[in-house]
Amino acid sequence: MLPFSYLAAVLVPLAAVDLAERRLPSAMLLPSYAILGASLTTVAVLDARYESLARSLITMAALAAAYLVLALATGGLGAGDVKLAGLLGLALGWISWQAVLTGTILGWLLAATARLALRASRRIERDTPTPLGPHLALGAIAAVIFTGMG
Repeated sequence: MLPFSYLAAVLVPLAAVDLAERRLPSAMLLPSYAILGASLTTVAVLDARYESLARSLITMAALAAAYLVLALATGGLGAGDVKLAGLLGLALGWISWQAVLTGTILGWLLAATARLALRASRRIERDTPTPLGPHLALGAIAAVIFTGMG
């Protein structure tokens, strides 16, 4: 429970900064890897959950790599989004592959829905960047709640 409490506690200010400044600060993201990784490793050792830890590390790398490819290919994602994806992969991977898939898809669906609603209401222009972090965070939190914390 502690690793996911930490995740929720750090995602709230990250989302707020992304909404206000359209950036996800490395000063918050990078230490979160160490804190979340250390807490999940501790749980893995204490409860012999090595498979969960391995899945966490794999999904962390896979999501970060996938978002990096998207960032380089489209230019629409920033480095903060890539780092956030890895952090969310670390957390959601602990739970299950289903949690990773659910959290990722839900985050993107929330972002697309918000963007479409803002465009339809003419509150943003076509080329206005939309912060992705809050949507990814909300998708991940929902996945943790609905798929369980493992």
